[in-house]
Amino acid sequence: MQKTKNYTVRNSAVQLQRAARERADDQARRIPWQRLYDARNQYTDWQEFSLWTRSILEVEKGIPDWLAKILNDRCPGFLQTEKELTPTAAKNRPLPLRLGDWIDEHVFDFAKKEDWFNAVTYYAIRDPRYQRAEVCWSECVEKWRKAKPLRYPSFEEWKSLAAECDETAGLVVSERKAKSSSKLVDPDRLAEAVARYMDWEALAHWAQPALERCPQLPAEVYGTGGGLQHVPVTGWLRHEGIGAEFERSAARDQWRSLPN
Repeated sequence: MQKTKNYTVRNSAVQLQRAARERADDQARRIPWQRLYDARNQYTDWQEFSLWTRSILEVEKGIPDWLAKILNDRCPGFLQTEKELTPTAAKNRPLPLRLGDWIDEHVFDFAKKEDWFNAVTYYAIRDPRYQRAEVCWSECVEKWRKAKPLRYPSFEEWKSLAAECDETAGLVVSERKAKSSSKLVDPDRLAEAVARYMDWEALAHWAQPALERCPQLPAEVYGTGGGLQHVPVTGWLRHEGIGAEFERSAARDQWRSLPN
């Protein structure tokens, strides 16, 4: 009985993860990949700020005056919104989470209006920088609740602390092992390898409809003037957006229009 229950829970989790990825991939196809990449990095920047603030708010159980000044500069209007909040609303949603909600609604409203905000969050929370910030937040709250520091670290100091955290701390053994392999290579080299891999994936998806349809490769695919020898993979990829899977229907239509 217990095994069946555990299997059901795991199966449900897998289905939810698959649905989240499919939704994010679908949204990612609608925009240039560079725009999504920049938004993801911007979201991670703001999540670092949110988690730094959260680590202090959860220990102080309120907003210190010095932090209020920073919030006024970084999030103008947030404190005013807090003053207008009803007691019921304040009770139903903790202060640190309300700050996160405010950031989502006011800083990333453009992605919400254009319906690709889920893609931003999906890729951001899988960024090692985001995961290190989460670990730092958790460790700081645990440490500071036992003994408050004489002075809380500034945001820049906190980010330096987060950079030293192990982003695999909260993962199961199998995931931790896979994640740790990324530390074996320089981040810039890894990023370059990922970009090259994405380019080759784009090339494969670009060519697949023709390979499925034609016994022999058309000249447009394999020729001296273009195609597989000179395909503008990077430009095509940027037009389509990032993601492991790409929409192929338009490409298939192009191949079907070629003469047999």
